[in-house]
Formats: sequence, C-alpha cells, structure tokens
Amino acid sequence: MGDSLKSDETVREYLLGRVSDETVLERLEDMLFTDEEFYSQVALAEDGIINDYVFGRLDGRDAESFRATLASNSERRFKFEMTQALREKALAKNVSAEETKPSFFSSIIAFISQPKYAGAFAVLLIAAVSLTLYLRLSGSGDQLAELRAMYQRERPVEPRISTFAYAPLAQLRGAQEPPQPNEQRRLRRIENTLLAAVEEAPNANTHYALGVFYLTQHKYEDAIKEFESALKYDDQNAKIHNDLGTAHFELAKTGPKEKKFEELALSLEEFTKATALDSNLLEAFFNKALALQEMNMPRQAKASWMLYLEKDPSSPWAEEARKNLARIESEQSVFKTEEQVLPDFLTAYRNHDDARAQRIHNDTKGFLHEPAVPLQLTRRYLRARQRANDKEANESIEALNFIGSFEKIKNADLFFAELASFYANVSSDKAEALLQAKDTFASAVRLISSDFPKAIPQFEKSADLFRRLGDVCEAAIAENWAGQLLPDAGRIAEARLRLTATIAMAEDRSFTLLLPPAYYWLGISDYRQKEFSQSSKNLKKALREAEKGNNTVEIQHALEALALNYSMLGELELGLSYESKALNTNGLYYQTRDQWLRNEGTLADLSLKLGLPSTALSLSTEKLEVVRENEHASAQVNDALRYMVLAASATKDFASAQRYAAESMQIALEAKDSPENTRTRCLIHGLAGDVKTQTRSYSDALRDYDRALELYRGIPELSADLYGIHKGRLFCLQ
Repeated sequence: MGDSLKSDETVREYLLGRVSDETVLERLEDMLFTDEEFYSQVALAEDGIINDYVFGRLDGRDAESFRATLASNSERRFKFEMTQALREKALAKNVSAEETKPSFFSSIIAFISQPKYAGAFAVLLIAAVSLTLYLRLSGSGDQLAELRAMYQRERPVEPRISTFAYAPLAQLRGAQEPPQPNEQRRLRRIENTLLAAVEEAPNANTHYALGVFYLTQHKYEDAIKEFESALKYDDQNAKIHNDLGTAHFELAKTGPKEKKFEELALSLEEFTKATALDSNLLEAFFNKALALQEMNMPRQAKASWMLYLEKDPSSPWAEEARKNLARIESEQSVFKTEEQVLPDFLTAYRNHDDARAQRIHNDTKGFLHEPAVPLQLTRRYLRARQRANDKEANESIEALNFIGSFEKIKNADLFFAELASFYANVSSDKAEALLQAKDTFASAVRLISSDFPKAIPQFEKSADLFRRLGDVCEAAIAENWAGQLLPDAGRIAEARLRLTATIAMAEDRSFTLLLPPAYYWLGISDYRQKEFSQSSKNLKKALREAEKGNNTVEIQHALEALALNYSMLGELELGLSYESKALNTNGLYYQTRDQWLRNEGTLADLSLKLGLPSTALSLSTEKLEVVRENEHASAQVNDALRYMVLAASATKDFASAQRYAAESMQIALEAKDSPENTRTRCLIHGLAGDVKTQTRSYSDALRDYDRALELYRGIPELSADLYGIHKGRLFCLQ
C-alpha cells in the first residue's frame, strides 16, 4: 500500500485537498514526518502545482481545489504569493526591455511626419475616431442609458446597481409579468447591440454593460459570467465589483436553498471589495448593509446602515436605509427565555391547539433540562401537591399524559409515557425528595457554564437520587449529562463506555429521546481524537435518530457538527449543505443562544476555507459582540476571539490577530485549571504561532508551538490539533 500512496496521482490529490479517506490521509501525513524521500517528492509536486496555477496551466477543477487549500495552509499561501510576485517582476522586466526598442507607434509617427502622407492620415484618423466613438456609444453607453431610463419608475433588483438612479423596488406577487411587445423588441435590440459589442471589442466596458443588462433581466448567472469577464480587464473597478455582488445577492434569493449562504457570502465579499476600492461609492455601502442584514448579522448590519447614512443622509435611498435600520432595531430577539415556554405550552394545551403544543414540546425536549416542557410539568406537579392545589396538579399530569401519548404514537418513544406514569402514581412521601433531586440536577446544569468539571459529580449525585426514588427516566437524563461532559474533561475513554451503555439502555426501553445526544457526544469524542470518519458515522446516527423522533434541538446540533466535520475534511460543499439545513429555522419556536453561536462559528470556519475572508470576519465579529453581552460567558468570549484571530489573519490584519490572541490567552490564564482549559491554551498558542509565522517572526512562533506541545503532554486524550502544531513548527525550523 505504501508504494500506491507514493504515486504521483495520490500525491497530487493530497496536495489539492481531495483525499477524504481518513485512513489514507493519516498514512500520508505520517509518511511526511518519517520518510525524507517522500517528503521531498511531495515538496517538488507542490512547487509544480503552485507554478502551474500561477501560469494558468491548471484546469478549472484543479484551480478551484488549489484555491480552497490556501486559506488553511499559510506555508503554501506564502510560496504562492512569492511565486506570483516573481512572475510579475519578470513580466515587468520584459516590458521594460521591450520599451527600449522603437515601438510600432513611434514608427507610425515617423512615417506620417512626412508631408506627403500627413493629409491622408488626418482623414483616416478622424474616421477612425468617429467609428470608435460610435462603437463605444452603441455598444455600452447608450444602451446603459436606455436601461436606466426603462427602470426609472421601478428598479428590477433590491440592491443598488451602479449609476442607476433611485426607484422603488417592484413588489411583485407570483410570477413576473412578461414585458409588453414594444418593450420586448426594445430589450432584444439592446441585447443584440451589447452582444455585438462584446464580440467585436471584448473589454471591461462591453462585458460590464452586457452584465448589467442580464442583471436587469434577472439572468443572474449570465450577469455573473459577464462581470467576471469584465474584471479580467479591470479588477480594480469598484462599480463592477458592486454589480457582481448584486448578481450574487439576487441569485442567493432565487437559487437552490443549499447555495444561499455561499451566494450571499460571495455578494458580501464583492461589496466589501468595492467599498475598499472607492470610499465614495454609495451603492456599495448600501448593498453591504443589505447583505449583512440578509445574512442575519443585525449588529454588523446596523453599524453598516449607520455608516451609509453618514455618507448619504437625505436621498430616497437614505429613507430605505432608515427603514431597514428601524426594522433591525424593532425586531425582537429569537432567543426566548425559559420562563416563557411553559405558559405558551399550557395556553396551547388549554385551547386544544395540539399542533402548537406539540411544536413547543418538539423544539424544547432535546435540551434535557428546563425549558423542556415535561421536566417543567413534573416540577409544577410536585409543587402543586405540596400546596394541595389539586387543579394544578391534575392539569400537570393530564398534560404529561398528552405528551406521552402522542410521543408513543408519532415517534415510537416510550420515555415520556413512562415519565407520566411514574408521576401519576408517585406517593406523597416522595414529593419532597424528588424536588431535592431536581434541585441537585438544576445546580449541575448551572455549573456547566461556570465550572463544568464540578457539574459531572453533581449530575451523578442527582442520578443516584432519582434512581433510589424509582424515577428511571430522570435518572437516565442525569446520567446522559454526565456522559456528555466527560469528553470536555479529557476523559474520553470513560465517556465512550458510559454513552454506549446509555444507547443500549435507550434502545432496550425505546427511550428514543436519549439516543441522539448519546450518539452526538460519541461523535464529538471521535472528533476530539481526529477520528473524523467515525465521527461522521456517529453524528449521522444522531441526526437520523433526532429526525425520527422530531427532536429539533438535536437535529440542529447534529447538522452543525456534521458541517464542521466535513469542513475539517476539506469537503466544503458537503459541509455547506449541512449548515444550510441547520440555518433553516423558519417556524422554529425556540432557539438557544449557544446553538446560534455554534452556527456562526461553523459558518466562519467554512467561509475561511472557501476563501471568503470578509464574510468570516463579519461572522466572527457578530459572534464576539453577542457573547460580550453576557458578562459570565468567558469561555464563549474566548471561543469567539479565536475565530477573530483566524479571520483577521485571513484579511492580513496581523496586528489585530495578535491582539485577539493575547486577549484570548489572558482569559484562559484567568480561568480555572481543567483539561478543556489546557486544550484552549494549546489552541491559542498554536494560533499565535501561525500568526507570527505569517509575519515571518519564526523564532517567536517556535516558542508558541513549543509551549503548545508542552501543554498537550498533559492532555493525551485531547490531541486532535497536535498535527497542526507539529507542521507549523517544522515550517519555522525549515
């Protein structure tokens, strides 16, 4: 097998990031460290691919794969930039050498300076200039002016097209009505003229004009093709970048759902480039704010709209900007409080609105703690018993039976029916003890965010209390929680044993509720140990069980984790498809801040790997601003800061990247010692080393890498990122 791994084809696929088999990938990377001859072979092949890309010799598929590897491979990016710079220098030298020779234009000047040819040349020159002006006007200028006139009452797309005056957006319901016959002929004539201009004189202006035409006709893919062709002639043209972004924005709304995020991200990248190239191009500033709002980044969108209004306080476009700003400020947070859930459920239950009651239950049951409706109902029942409030106690049991019945029928889950049966028959002398067990469980839940290693024994204690009282269901929930937290405590082997035992018990008793989180955390354990293939298998099992049981929380959980997993494997399209499904929260009753933050982080990671640095920076900034709103979320702030390091590095803002890394390290140093905090410090040292490597501070980078390796020795079960540290260190030494 070793010889087949050394084949040129296998090496090429590895360098282009197209080896998805985890076993093969691990063998290849081991050989890079142990086989000097193979290392030299790979290095030569990599140099060849970089040269082929710079000189345009790669085909479309290979070029796309090569670009995708640059975001996560700083060494290759450095080599690529150096090769590109050398080529540009060589081209400039050749041009300089050619300029020393008499040019064709100089020869013509010498020729026509002879009196006998001067008059004839003047006539020819006038004719040529007239023809050129005619072609230019008929090929782009006149046609664009005519298009602007046609859309002066209603604009054809939501974003601003460069140089188009204000017009309200057409509010169309259903299919768009076709143009009238006269207008159809007019549009056909414009298109034919623009097509002829592109064919006769392909340049930035002619391709751009045809792109604008296609954009107004909602032919977004054709428009993108023309704008990209125009940029090949003039890549510093802010207006072309703006209108290319507009085409991507509209394609996001009309194209496949799984491509929506990618198209919106591409639009944001183009709008950001346009604003950087021209700080006075109002269209680009307006469109950037619109894209951020569409991508559900309200804080970034709000800042962007306010910046636009500073530049344009009084036009009709400014009025639209104010309406969008007001919409952002008036929208309520999607993050409901736990206290809202039970009253909403009981209102639906009392009104016999079964569909809403079931949706509230489905959207919260996967939390395995309050706000889950059954756990709130059981506490409500016990308190009602203490107060001798028979009406409230009976309603609580009836509601539990309602949940147990439809779970049994619709999802083949016996967990809730057994929970309802236990509480319906619980004796009075157990009520106080059950409340104490619930209080112990609740204290463990609170410890998760502040001191999760201490939460594990608390969950174990509550499980014992529930078990002694005969409450098998809540004992199983507490045991499930203890198993979930063990991977973060560096006890992965123990976690596997306990999670596997939970799965066996859940399958034996048809407790479907417990299967998705158990499989999910098995997958996370695999991920932490870099067993990505096995991780994907367990996460897919978690997703299947969650979908089978209509467990919204665990569906979101598994989709986001699968997206991140496939991102790590370099299968970005597959990762995006999972994350796009995770983002589909229309009609969702309840969403946690934690899940939203995880989604933002995964999107930022995917954006970096897709070569979309501006999008990654916006997502990371939005995430950081949200977590800073919670003064007790230091671990989440640290996680957000690490994304800021990556995003700032991708935009080549290395000073900011180092500042974010230093802040992240300070938070980690102030936190309590734990295996997870040690892993966090390892990650920060690794990121800091990567940033310093990109600024060529190799000695400083080596110190960070060495410190990371030293810390990793204390957490042998949490070594998923160890390879990247070794690789960065080796590059510095080279």
